[in-house]
Amino acid sequence: MKFAPGILLLTLTFFARTTVQGQSISTSKLSAHLINGYSAGCSNIIAGHPRVLKVLGLDSGFPTAMVQTMRDYKAQVPLGKLVVRIYTTRSYTLTNDPTASALDFWTNAVQQGLNYLSPSDRALIDYLEGPNEGNNTPTLGYPNNTPQQALQSSQWFNQFWTNLTPKILAAGYKPCLASIAVGNPGGSTSDVQSYLAAFVPALRQANAAGGVWSYHSYTINYTTDTATEFWYSLRYRQFYSYFASAYPDLTNMPMILTEGGVDENGTPTTSGWQYRGTADEYQRWLNWFDSQMQQDSYLLGCTIFEIGNPESWGWPSFDLEPIAGWMKNYLITPGAPPPVPSGIVAVPANGSVTLSWTNPPLNPTTWSVKRATNSSGPYFTIATGQNSGVPATAFTDTSVNNSTPYYYVVTGVNSFGESDQSPPVSVVPAAPFPGAINCGGPSIGSFMTDAYYSAGSTYSTGSAVATNGLINPAPAAVYQSQRYGNLTYSLPYLTPRASYKVRLHFAEIYWTSAGQRVFNVLLNGVQVLTNYDIVQAAGGSFKGNVQEFNAISDSTGTITVQLVTVVDNASINGIEIIANPTNTIPTAPANLAAAIGNALVTLTWSTPAGATNFSVKRGTNSSGPFSIIGNSPSAPMYRDPFFTPNTTYYYVVSALNGLGESANSSVASARPTNGLPDVIVTSVSWTPPTLFNGSQAVFSARVLNQGSAATPSGIVLGVGFNMDSAGTVSWSATDTASLAPGASITLAADGGPSGNYWTATPGPHNLIATVNDVNRFAESITDNNSMTVPILVSVAGYAINCGGAAAGSFAADSNYAGSANTFSITNTIDTTGTSSPAPMAVYQTERWGEVAYVLNNLVPGSNYTVRLHFAEISPSVTHTGDRQFNVSLNGLQIFSNFDILSAAGAKFRAISRDIKKQADASGTILVQFTRGAANEPKCSGIEAFGSASVSQPPVITGLGLTNSIATVTWQTSPATIYQVQYKDDSRGTNWMAIGNAVVASGTSLSITNPVSGLGRRFYRIAQFN
Repeated sequence: MKFAPGILLLTLTFFARTTVQGQSISTSKLSAHLINGYSAGCSNIIAGHPRVLKVLGLDSGFPTAMVQTMRDYKAQVPLGKLVVRIYTTRSYTLTNDPTASALDFWTNAVQQGLNYLSPSDRALIDYLEGPNEGNNTPTLGYPNNTPQQALQSSQWFNQFWTNLTPKILAAGYKPCLASIAVGNPGGSTSDVQSYLAAFVPALRQANAAGGVWSYHSYTINYTTDTATEFWYSLRYRQFYSYFASAYPDLTNMPMILTEGGVDENGTPTTSGWQYRGTADEYQRWLNWFDSQMQQDSYLLGCTIFEIGNPESWGWPSFDLEPIAGWMKNYLITPGAPPPVPSGIVAVPANGSVTLSWTNPPLNPTTWSVKRATNSSGPYFTIATGQNSGVPATAFTDTSVNNSTPYYYVVTGVNSFGESDQSPPVSVVPAAPFPGAINCGGPSIGSFMTDAYYSAGSTYSTGSAVATNGLINPAPAAVYQSQRYGNLTYSLPYLTPRASYKVRLHFAEIYWTSAGQRVFNVLLNGVQVLTNYDIVQAAGGSFKGNVQEFNAISDSTGTITVQLVTVVDNASINGIEIIANPTNTIPTAPANLAAAIGNALVTLTWSTPAGATNFSVKRGTNSSGPFSIIGNSPSAPMYRDPFFTPNTTYYYVVSALNGLGESANSSVASARPTNGLPDVIVTSVSWTPPTLFNGSQAVFSARVLNQGSAATPSGIVLGVGFNMDSAGTVSWSATDTASLAPGASITLAADGGPSGNYWTATPGPHNLIATVNDVNRFAESITDNNSMTVPILVSVAGYAINCGGAAAGSFAADSNYAGSANTFSITNTIDTTGTSSPAPMAVYQTERWGEVAYVLNNLVPGSNYTVRLHFAEISPSVTHTGDRQFNVSLNGLQIFSNFDILSAAGAKFRAISRDIKKQADASGTILVQFTRGAANEPKCSGIEAFGSASVSQPPVITGLGLTNSIATVTWQTSPATIYQVQYKDDSRGTNWMAIGNAVVASGTSLSITNPVSGLGRRFYRIAQFN
């Protein structure tokens, strides 16, 4: 990045504006059940213009306040549907005639209540309800002392309603029948269907008359789990599923949920939402429930219970008054996107990440979740329509890989649009840390279920195992299960190269005598228990025994515990991993031993707590001096192949950690008698040094003989070069000179399956160079002949036909992530407006929507010109301003609200834009297209070619001030990215950007900056490479 400075006297001005949007009938299906009083909350809900509204009258009088709510509702929402229920204490049983009961109910309950209304007020009513929830009549499936009685109840209810509906119709209303209590009718699926079948005649009669039917829709468990709510708040869907197979003429019969909300057991003071949670939680549940209702076209709405004067009716925990203001705003059609979600919490787990946020919805809202693998993006949408969760809205992402960092943002979406993104949160999912494992058994206390093992079988016993006398034993149940056989535990997710205490728990729960089970135990490949016998160590069977060792995790953060059988089957009951303190320098390693092998000295020692590395030293005198000959970064073991035979050597080892180095261990000696070569690869190189697709790479390896004898003369000292473990691609097989101990030689490939080279293919690769690859001569160590090095093969550039097939030098669409939307035409494209046009076919196709093109495998840090090709071909874009979008390169926004039609001057006219950009450290240029002010982003073609020449630093050529407007002009290089920055304190270090970055199309750019009231302002021009 380069800068050009400037300074100017200046002033500053501010502007603001507001927008107001009108309101019609609500798009939400939420409303309220009004009782008794006309409160401020009732007025708020009516002002939200709900689709339906329910009021309660009495057979002993119609409350004046309810009459006024009816008038206000219909005056404000003429198309809204008004439901009235007349409360009565009249009741009927199976012993009463259903026809006579319907007539009595109409005459002495419903009609009597309606007579308190004037004719004009009665005309406001759309639907009349009947008996409520079977409280005073038989209903669907109830009473249900026997299955036969339950069916009789349904038949009684059907006859009651087929006689009540004509009375309602004759009076000028429409029926709202059934009013089924939540969770009813009960019984099995076949029972429920039989009760519904008995009620079908009444439903058909009402449906033909324009009526609706009613269900009471409460959540009992207060969840947003659709599987659970299918039996409660969403139980009505079971009815329609049955209709679809048995009575298709009823699948579109309208329904109104004339009661709904949160309930538990019907207790007025403790079952409602106010007792069971917060207002925010209830608002989240209502938003979720509303979105569920929106999926059911036959559902007109739900009148949530209740508001008005709950104290006099005894339902205080259900009262909607505290959230009525929220309901008004929720019901009103939004005039702006939702607020930006905040407080996003990300919780990692094994193979998943759970996100949660607590923003209450201000209007019908869903949330979209977007994810990236770095904080600057690009962010791709992984979930839409999210609104589940009561204590918090939550989403679980199960498409993640453990140990990979992820970044998440959340946006809110309503009918107006989408909010800006939340601040990103980062998280790394991981499998559970193997702090304690119950080998062969389930989770017990802090010991997790058996995991991270390979091979072995399990066994358990119900017999008690004694743990008395053990220091910090595992729970007794851990010793009652075991994994047995030749097996290995690979314990991951530890801190790499860190010191841990490994506690191994044993108990003999099968055999009874010593010698019946004997085995060895190795930590990180080093044997720590030899011929271990549990009965002998513990003093008997069914007695616990604990063995402790220190170990250092390897470079991947793993410690391995391996059991090798000697007699019968090795077994283990539990494993603990405890981090050793790192606030002290480790003590000197103990138990250093030197074993002489075939031209090799192998050293082993015990690991002290806190050690993360070891330094191995050697001398020819027991009192020193000692010189460092190597290090061991994890395992307490070192192999020394480099010596003069028949010479006595003295060894010491010291332990290291971040705080320092321990004293030397005690001395161990060895006198090896024979020598062998030991050849290793110390480095790998290739020509040409920068590889592109198709390059013929010739590999070379630097080989060192670190053994105690020369390689044999006349025998080939060969090296094989393997690519990605997929096979040998070339080799060196002509050098037969002897290589002395301590000497090195560079061996270049001189043969291979198709020559002495590898034809490079794009992307990252792993080259494996192996010396003495076909074992032509004996060595002291045979497992250290290979070196693996990474190779990046770059591409010379890109030419991609976005959304289309190959065309000329442009390849078929590839390297994109995000939108799957493409579009194409056959219209002729005018390409005369661009100096370096793509083939016409490129402009006849497009990929549209939020998308990122990942131009990878470029040369890291090299300069490229990125050329973007556009032509406006969409039938949805006819005027300038119809499509405006943003473009970013490697996270830096370079075009804001880019308008193809405005830039080209006409549809079907090609334009291109050049931008100079460096590939990042991984050899990538990321081209990202995101939504702007209108419509969707798009692109027809992308090129990347280079290397582009490095642009000259920017030079400010003009600073001016006119009417409190500062003008900054600077010299530019075409296709280069610039940004103007300022600060008001010459001593300050923080520069503020003025707008987004811009791309120069010529040799000069200028910007204006409104200023006022300041003595001076300092400017600089940032140039981005």
